[in-house]
Amino acid sequence: MTTPTPKNSLSEVRTSLENRDIEKEKEKLEMPFDCGNVGFSAAESIFTFFNMKWTYIGAFLIFEVGSIICAAASTSTVFIIGRALAGVGAAGMFCGGLLIIAHAVPKIKRPLYMSTVSTMYGIAAVAGPLLGGLITDSKKLTWRFCFWLNVPFGVLAMAYYVPIYFQAVRSLSAQDSGLRTLIFGVTIAIATLAAGYLVTRLGYYVPFMIIGAAIFALGSGLLTSLKLDSGPEKWLSYQVVAGIGYGIPSLMPFYALQAVLSDEDVPTANALIMFSQCLGGSLGLSIAQNIFSSELVKGLRGIEGVNVQMVVDAGASDVVRVVEGLGVEVVQKVLEAYNGGLTKAFCHI
Repeated sequence: MTTPTPKNSLSEVRTSLENRDIEKEKEKLEMPFDCGNVGFSAAESIFTFFNMKWTYIGAFLIFEVGSIICAAASTSTVFIIGRALAGVGAAGMFCGGLLIIAHAVPKIKRPLYMSTVSTMYGIAAVAGPLLGGLITDSKKLTWRFCFWLNVPFGVLAMAYYVPIYFQAVRSLSAQDSGLRTLIFGVTIAIATLAAGYLVTRLGYYVPFMIIGAAIFALGSGLLTSLKLDSGPEKWLSYQVVAGIGYGIPSLMPFYALQAVLSDEDVPTANALIMFSQCLGGSLGLSIAQNIFSSELVKGLRGIEGVNVQMVVDAGASDVVRVVEGLGVEVVQKVLEAYNGGLTKAFCHI
């Protein structure tokens, strides 16, 4: 698989997306979406100077236009442009939703309402990979329908490193991988909603930030212990712990600024928080990807008879196919190298 250029068709990129691989090509195509998030978050004061309702609708339309461009793209350059637009629109919808709540809901009830909005994104995070796997495995729909689906429903999908564990290390399909990571998104949504309710009832948010961070660190640590033969009692429970830890503190900074700032300062503060979260997510994904790739290559180089570049280019779903002719022992070592790279990435996360 070669890196796509503006003159290339999306055939090679399509293979990566269908397999839900987070490889170099997909990282390059996802980066504009993250940058778009960062860009809009930095300029969120637009909600202060223009009509909030129409600004929110405008962000939604930008997201839809970006999705249409991605679905109809015939070159990688057009696809990247579409992802950047979708990122701008997605950030605008999320920020706008929080600001609408800030202007329409009493302070004491805002955490509950804001957690409800965030839960919708959690549901999308759950449904996205699962539906994406089903759609891309379909010969009639193909990967393009993932973006066409955004037009009527505005679905937002997320990607995690956990699906790579199931696809590469456990040799499962994109559909089965999505089913096994379903619990992670569900747990995040429930934990976020529960934390918002408790903050509304108790009035304290700092303890939840500390507790959530500690639980998430524990969950990430547990994920580093996954092995080739780890049973559901491990990969399922570890995702639950990590999901709880991620969901509890995720909106606490937004609750805090609602409590200590005036309504006039809320848009600017929201922008700074969103900017920090989006930028941190973009940089974190890039760092984790580099760690994963370097550890994978390091592990593969120690296996005799393996073409390292061929294994890397094959991606998570096809790694077994390209080395199965070398014998069971070699396949086992390659999968262990993949698992080693993933656990190192989990350490970073």
